[in-house]
Amino acid sequence: MGRRGYPAGFRRKVPDLVQAGRGVADAAHDPDIGTEPTAANKRIAELEAEPAIHRRASEPLGKVVLPEDGSRPSR
Repeated sequence: MGRRGYPAGFRRKVPDLVQAGRGVADAAHDPDIGTEPTAANKRIAELEAEPAIHRRASEPLGKVVLPEDGSRPSR
């Protein structure tokens, strides 16, 4: 992405639509264009949340304390 927030497909498609006679606001609300940034933002949010989910899931594992004599409890 060149400019922040606008995917390359968006930047290529809008000028073509405007040049074809559609208004800027109308072209910007085109369903094909509007769903691309929304889907991308949703996926980015999911990917950013993954490390936090893994950290929370692994917290109980870090609290396991072995006996001082090094032996393991029997099952």
